[in-house]
Amino acid sequence: MQKVTVDAPPVPWFWGLIHLKDGSYIDWFMPHLGGSMMRRTPQPWSVLGQAGHVALRPSGLFIDEKKNRKQRFSVIDVKVDPSEQLDTSRDGAPLPRFTVLMVSGRIRMKIRATACSRAAWVFDQKTVADLTSHLTYNEYPLFIEHIMIEDETGKRTLNASDVVGANAEHAWGWLF
Repeated sequence: MQKVTVDAPPVPWFWGLIHLKDGSYIDWFMPHLGGSMMRRTPQPWSVLGQAGHVALRPSGLFIDEKKNRKQRFSVIDVKVDPSEQLDTSRDGAPLPRFTVLMVSGRIRMKIRATACSRAAWVFDQKTVADLTSHLTYNEYPLFIEHIMIEDETGKRTLNASDVVGANAEHAWGWLF
């Protein structure tokens, strides 16, 4: 049995990374406030999870080996929708499809990726007055449908054949 502890009052977040065959690297991190903070179960789909969210200091990075440059992002939005892929190892619920938009001064990037499977850890913690706070942490290997990169030289599109590996996290609830 593995024991996992969380040593912070985390808010919900999205995180992901993609390694490309040419050596390029993409990542994003978007902690946020919104309806997903109120979620109290590990069930993958909820009206609260579809409620809007406000990003808290999002960050992203694109190390572009093709153009030999590094670009940081501070404008990031992540949308999650049910995909056609089902989580057959758990409850048969649809796995998520992530649409990630990252914008900087010179680059606009849109990523569309579908989870291949789901690993989840659930934290329920007693707090004051015998209330329970909850956090569900999910990790997903990703299938990249496409990556669109638009910069001062034009657009380029990448797909699954350009990707070595990709992973994402999505957490909801709030430990306090």
